[in-house]
Amino acid sequence: MVQIGSHAERIDIPSLGDECYRRLKDDIVNGQLDWGTKLNVVELANRFGISRSPVVKAIDRLAMDGLVRVFPNKGSFVLIPTADEISETLEASEILATSLYRLAFAKNRADMVIDLGQLTLPVKQKLEQRTDLTVREYFEYERDFQQILCYYARNDRLSQLYQVLCAQVELLSIHSLTGEQLEHAVYNHAAVIEWLAADQPNQALKGVSKQIQTTRQRILAYLASHEGDFIYR
Repeated sequence: MVQIGSHAERIDIPSLGDECYRRLKDDIVNGQLDWGTKLNVVELANRFGISRSPVVKAIDRLAMDGLVRVFPNKGSFVLIPTADEISETLEASEILATSLYRLAFAKNRADMVIDLGQLTLPVKQKLEQRTDLTVREYFEYERDFQQILCYYARNDRLSQLYQVLCAQVELLSIHSLTGEQLEHAVYNHAAVIEWLAADQPNQALKGVSKQIQTTRQRILAYLASHEGDFIYR
């Protein structure tokens, strides 16, 4: 059984650059640093009480992750996605997600189904009790779900690529998610788990693809209706 948040070789005291990267990434994918926000190195260094060097390194990593866009002589900004970037990110996410499901299903279906079910059940029960699920709570659940999937797929290269894409999807999704859409996503996960448990992997993969395609359409619709609202400032 996978232990959520655990690692084989835990670093108890991360480097300043790693910690700065983690905090900035959290702020970006959770919407605290909005699309188009400039990442001022001096201000961030003062905020974290560190030198500029680890901040610069963290921003460089975020740019490599596709969460930050760097403009020469202008600075670094939280990404404002284009329609093409949204489509490409979700297409890549669908390919990697379905590949990981296939691998995990083939290698250890039974344990994966148990762990995903145990993770999803309390979230589903919360929704059934008509308790609202916040975007932050949903993203935390989604990250744990992805971690279990990657654990049982047993392919580090695919998992690393997928987790980078998942962070990009969070950034893209932050403005367009509603309570109803969060609920639909959780119930879709529950359905996928049921199909996996019933030894119906093709049906499960269709459910995964449908959810990702729905996400893509939702984000594109939001971008089209808010054209010009976000600028690099």
